Amino acid sequence: MKSLKYLFLTVLPLLAMASCKPEENEILNPKGTPVQFTLSGDKAFSEDATATVKVIASAPVPADVTIPLALGEGATVTADMVLFPTLTILKGQTEASGQLSLDLSALSPGRTYKVVVKATLSGVDLAQTLTLSYTTEEASPVNIVIDGDAADWDELDPKDVVTIEGSPSAEKTGLVSAMVYYADKLYLLLELSNEALAQSKIRFHLYFNSNFDSAGGYSDKWGDLDIDYATEGKIAESGNFVEYSSPLYKTNPGTVWGTEPTGYTPVFKSAGSGILYELSMDYTDFPGGLADVFSLGLDIANDTYDCTGFLPNKGANPEKAVIKKAGYTKVGGITIDGDMKDWAAIEGLSDPESYLQAFKVTYDDDYIYFYNKRNWNDALWGVEAGYYYFCLDLDNNASTTLEGGANGNEIPGLDAWMFVYPFLGSAGAPEFGKADLSGDGYPENCFKNLICEGRFNEAKTYIETEMRVPRADMGVNKGVIKCFSWGNKSASNLKSTPLTITIEK
Repeated sequence: MKSLKYLFLTVLPLLAMASCKPEENEILNPKGTPVQFTLSGDKAFSEDATATVKVIASAPVPADVTIPLALGEGATVTADMVLFPTLTILKGQTEASGQLSLDLSALSPGRTYKVVVKATLSGVDLAQTLTLSYTTEEASPVNIVIDGDAADWDELDPKDVVTIEGSPSAEKTGLVSAMVYYADKLYLLLELSNEALAQSKIRFHLYFNSNFDSAGGYSDKWGDLDIDYATEGKIAESGNFVEYSSPLYKTNPGTVWGTEPTGYTPVFKSAGSGILYELSMDYTDFPGGLADVFSLGLDIANDTYDCTGFLPNKGANPEKAVIKKAGYTKVGGITIDGDMKDWAAIEGLSDPESYLQAFKVTYDDDYIYFYNKRNWNDALWGVEAGYYYFCLDLDNNASTTLEGGANGNEIPGLDAWMFVYPFLGSAGAPEFGKADLSGDGYPENCFKNLICEGRFNEAKTYIETEMRVPRADMGVNKGVIKCFSWGNKSASNLKSTPLTITIEK
């Protein structure tokens, strides 16, 4: 990026010919006097997350001058969290000011954000930047009243609520949606279909992978056999909602329903109204404890135990919902070992009903990590057969872009990219390349220190990969970056969708 201490308006016009001297701008600089523009403003945000920003000219301007504002290097917010004012110094004036504000709804509670503001004139940054910080308040506990009314759910921080929307194309749609909030208790809000409510009896199951490991367990709907506990009880009978109760059962490994008693009966509270059913579970004495991150499946069944709806149900091979305790954040990097459980708490892009089903990115002090999940395809396997692209906009600026290369000018703003072939062996004997992968990238050889691992499910319906690259090799520094990924064999549905992350150290 270019910067300057003094902006000389005499250099603004383009040269008519390479041999000509720069001509003065007779409109903005009629007397040939250099004009200095200075960015300044408040040193801190007010309580309502606003701050005054101003630009001052050293002499009156003879025409309106507009100075765009944007985020500067080192900011730990994204552009969509900030509302920038439009600063225009009017003809004959020397100053313009406005109110910068933060979108508090986009900020997490109990966290300090750094905002760096820069100003640009004629494509050149002013010398000064304005740095402010804002600390959000700690989240206040929300008292969810179990009454079948969803109004108090609106008071929860959306970042702490897992919303599970049912697929309209699913075969069994008795459960339309669910919301899950994991705090002092485990809270659920279920939305049922009218068809489900017409059943003479509605049974409800909760399925837990309580410690979020991949050890052998039960499952008949969600792929991996890792469910270790379950509950089973009624939520409605003869057209009326009833109080939910159930012991906690230990499930037998495999795909055939079988349980053993644990001797523990959780305390449930529940209530229904209309098409909504709300319940809470006290997990205090859950065997071994309920982990801060676990996975959960839900289903309902009729009076003969036939399943009439389950969630999550999107895609050919749905997975259970990942539930994180309110306020939980993933700290540290990822172990590249083919066990994808440590990616569960990492946010990313998801498209479970398409070819590229998920893309996630995280980092630590030394490395940047990439996770992909895609559908199985026999043609991926073999030497230089199936590939992934990983492309980065390192300065969150669409105007700085590479020519050609990975982006083919389709995605502006890219500063680094690589593509690699992680799928080796054959469809009958698949293998993952762990290091020294074939491919290409920019900066040159940026992928040479990449390491990779992967896994696929027993039914061969999906493939997961995780990769680690030194940050220094890709030029990844602190700040806001945008990440893109796609693969061949139709895994390009997320190609133009950016995953934005903030690197804070």
